Amino acid sequence: MEPIVDLDRRTLSAADRELVMRKNAANRLDFALLLKFFQSAGRYPALTTEIDLAVVEHLAAQIDIFTTSVTGAQGRTLKRMRTEIRAACGFREASVEDAAWPAEYLCERSIPQTRDHERLVAFLVTACRERRIEPPADERVARVVRHALRIYG
Repeated sequence: MEPIVDLDRRTLSAADRELVMRKNAANRLDFALLLKFFQSAGRYPALTTEIDLAVVEHLAAQIDIFTTSVTGAQGRTLKRMRTEIRAACGFREASVEDAAWPAEYLCERSIPQTRDHERLVAFLVTACRERRIEPPADERVARVVRHALRIYG
């Protein structure tokens, strides 16, 4: 996937900055990067390479951090950051009850228009954003699209 570089969309609002500054100094840059990526893409980056160095530098400057070293938060810290970001953005994790609707949605609304895998992935991610649900991981989205294509016929 291509890195996202639009710096205008990477500028922290006052509310974003307040959230970021509540974090331990060692975690602020990672948190800011996850926050702005989620706000822009509606998901978290699968790899740190999805975040362009220009974005890292831009956010580091906004929170007065003089290093552009991304530590890549892990474990409980990463989980806590993601939970806080979802809540701040008004999203939630997908639940067990959400398991059936993605394939049904694609069969009803998207597959009749196209069978192009990439477009169907985009439709599904957009539908998740509209429902304020964090989209599943890329691999899971690909499986849902393949499943929907099989059941549609």
